[in-house]
Amino acid sequence: VHFPFMSTAQAIDKLNEHLGIANVAEFRSGPGNLTQVVLRTHGHEAHVFLHGAHVSHFQPAGHDPVLFMSQRSKFEDGQPVRGGVPICFPWFANKADNPSAPSHGFARTRAWKVRSLTQQPDGSVRIALGLDWSPRTKELWPYAFAITHTVTLSDTLTMQLDVTNHGQEPFVFEEALHTYFAVSDVREVTVTGLRGATYIDKVDAGRRKSLDEDAIRFAGETDSAFPTTKATCVIHDPGMSRRIT
Repeated sequence: VHFPFMSTAQAIDKLNEHLGIANVAEFRSGPGNLTQVVLRTHGHEAHVFLHGAHVSHFQPAGHDPVLFMSQRSKFEDGQPVRGGVPICFPWFANKADNPSAPSHGFARTRAWKVRSLTQQPDGSVRIALGLDWSPRTKELWPYAFAITHTVTLSDTLTMQLDVTNHGQEPFVFEEALHTYFAVSDVREVTVTGLRGATYIDKVDAGRRKSLDEDAIRFAGETDSAFPTTKATCVIHDPGMSRRIT
């Protein structure tokens, strides 16, 4: 569902008319006049912008928000939203063969379409947002593709990114759901689950190292990539008396 020739207010009215679910899913004008959908179920709440298919808020019932949002976000068309869960696609960081291309790809700065919005039998609510190739995307990445970001709100928040190749040749892509977590005091927070894993220490000239400790602690600038692990990681936050898995 997409209404490209209407004002934001008119498009929001149409989205609520065709897809809105009373007390469960409501489209509204968010910061910067960007359209977002508010999802609610069993006291849990999540916000998703159509701009970048960007999840900006997740708050389980009775708890503080799980996601961090920067006060420096611009909330402008063509600009990425800072914080929450930006989608990096079809490349991560700088494009290898074109450093002038937008960092982390173009998906996070494009308007996405609503493919579906449904309430599941268990009471969870699910929205699927899609982005398809266009002449503008082919200027940056010459492939015919479709991507769908499916966000499900229940007792937990689940995000799934699916990529389809509509062309005749294979392509290689990079992607990330680049999540920013809200914590009380980063100096008191630890991350467990990665002991023994190899990582790239970007603060130390990209040297490869092995994590020998049970927990990661943050005492200064930290920028480490763990390229091969599939481990379940846990953020331990004593200041908020919670763990994020």
